[in-house]
Amino acid sequence: LSPVVKVFMGDLKASINVYPNPLIGENINLQFIGQPAGNYYARLINSAGQSMSSNVLNYGGGNSNQIIPLNKSLASGIYQLEIVSPDGEKYIIKVIR
Repeated sequence: LSPVVKVFMGDLKASINVYPNPLIGENINLQFIGQPAGNYYARLINSAGQSMSSNVLNYGGGNSNQIIPLNKSLASGIYQLEIVSPDGEKYIIKVIR
């Protein structure tokens, strides 16, 4: 057996990430790091600017993962995931299906 090693990650910058990207399966997996707690509004937008889905994510703070289920009939392509935080900050993440 090898010895146990303590790893210090340092101060992680507050962020929201999609993983994996391109998507696998029928969900968008979001990783929240250091974001304020509250309700986040997520909207998936296609290349024509049409809203394909919208969700409210209740995030308790800290670091956690959230899942947005996708419609099985959603076509392959490039989408934008727009996320609005409780304080009004907007995140735009390119998502590939």
